Amino acid sequence: MTANMATHLLAGLALAAALAPAADQEEKKYFEVTLDELYAFEKLNYNGELVTLSAEKGFLMPGKTEVGITLAIVLAPGTFTLTALPGYEDKLKEAFGSYPVTGKFKQVYMRLNPKDYEQMVKDLTLVKSQDQAILEQSKAIYSEKFYGSYHAGELALIPAEGDSYIDIESEQFGQVIIKEGYWPETTRRFPFKRIYPRDLENPKRRR
Repeated sequence: MTANMATHLLAGLALAAALAPAADQEEKKYFEVTLDELYAFEKLNYNGELVTLSAEKGFLMPGKTEVGITLAIVLAPGTFTLTALPGYEDKLKEAFGSYPVTGKFKQVYMRLNPKDYEQMVKDLTLVKSQDQAILEQSKAIYSEKFYGSYHAGELALIPAEGDSYIDIESEQFGQVIIKEGYWPETTRRFPFKRIYPRDLENPKRRR
């Protein structure tokens, strides 16, 4: 190998090494979730496209990843309101008995974009809690719910900004699942009622 060839080879290796971290970062889509902190709060609100939530005097467990918090478990008494995309108001009323739908909950499991999480908690005063019973209950909810929402095995996918998966355990209607995004979903698990067709594209999200 000539000195000139060696010089070009070394330059190429150096360039590849410099580009590798950027390529790895660009391609990474799956993230480990850490749940090791629990917080008490006085009042929490979430305002989404299809659901609004309001909870008082409860607990919040955030699910952290290296790119931000993408998971929240709320254990608190609260209320929610469901609305429908245009043209599906009557179907929501048929499934739940009224429109808009209002109800009470005792727990909520949420998957959302880190920016949307920050928006939700920006005005909260979160006080770290050492309540082991609530901590273990929250982890049990995570184990039960995680594999239905934005995941690849044990790892989390990050929803796009404005997209969410919200699993409500309600007093009146049992389990209610809402997906906000390009393919919306509102489902009452028992008796089973699905509001939108599986292939429905949200007209507000079409490009």
